[in-house]
Amino acid sequence: WVKSRTKGMIDLESIAIPEGTQRIHASAVYFNGQWSKKFDENLTYDSEFHMENEEVKTVKMMSTSYEGLYSETANAKMAVMPYSGKKYQMVFIQTVDNQPLTYQMWSSLNSSLDNRQISLFVPRFEIEFKEEMDFGLKACNMLHCAKIIVNERGTQASASTITGDVSAGPLEPVEFTADRP
Repeated sequence: WVKSRTKGMIDLESIAIPEGTQRIHASAVYFNGQWSKKFDENLTYDSEFHMENEEVKTVKMMSTSYEGLYSETANAKMAVMPYSGKKYQMVFIQTVDNQPLTYQMWSSLNSSLDNRQISLFVPRFEIEFKEEMDFGLKACNMLHCAKIIVNERGTQASASTITGDVSAGPLEPVEFTADRP
């Protein structure tokens, strides 16, 4: 079910379902957006990308120019790239010195957006995430998966969360007698 709902991006057929599982709850979402102004693949080039741990990697850097929403403060800058139809958009935010993005930073950027001519340079990337979450409850476990692919044509993304109710087996009979107030 998840594989069909996510157009094959997330395949959970190999996960082990614990013995005694009575119910499985699943949710899945899929997004496929084409940029309103596609990146020209001929302009994609090798470039350095500086990781948080100070490691430098070579990535495929995409570039385009378009008119869109842009904001810059002392702490961060933000460019908004719309998808075709302009109903959805991707927001690119880069903070100064890799500071964590705070609500105050987001609010300040968001409130000062202006329509500008933007030259945008972003890496082509693919990220996949799979995490089994244990809440310390024997009766429930959860698996969350997500995948995003960003390239010159647009963005393809999927996410799924699966929870299972595990039975502890038949309950032993108990006796309750209400023979006093």
